[in-house]
Amino acid sequence: MSVSTLRPLSVMNSQTIETVMTFLSTMKLPFYAAQGAFMLYVLNRLQGKQPFSLFRALNIDVLTAAARPITIFADMILSSVLGAALVLPLAAPTTIAQAIIAGLGMTGILAAHTKQTE
Repeated sequence: MSVSTLRPLSVMNSQTIETVMTFLSTMKLPFYAAQGAFMLYVLNRLQGKQPFSLFRALNIDVLTAAARPITIFADMILSSVLGAALVLPLAAPTTIAQAIIAGLGMTGILAAHTKQTE
């Protein structure tokens, strides 16, 4: 799609706008559940604990000082999305607050029996 074929929002038809808004409203709860999981991941790392981590399960270094920041950040994002994907069918949150708490709770349960980072 070239720049010349892009239309401003005011020119888009109402069906396109409705489709975009429907998509965004269905992605609202997964986004907030992932945000809750992300907050707990950051909190665990700051406290020196080993967070629930997809990359750690795949034997990719994210805990030592030699770990690259981009690798750690990618792990944060992917682990949070995975945590949200696990919690949404189990907890079935209906509000944004419930989705955030579900993301925090599920990740907290998965990380509850972790040890301190060496």
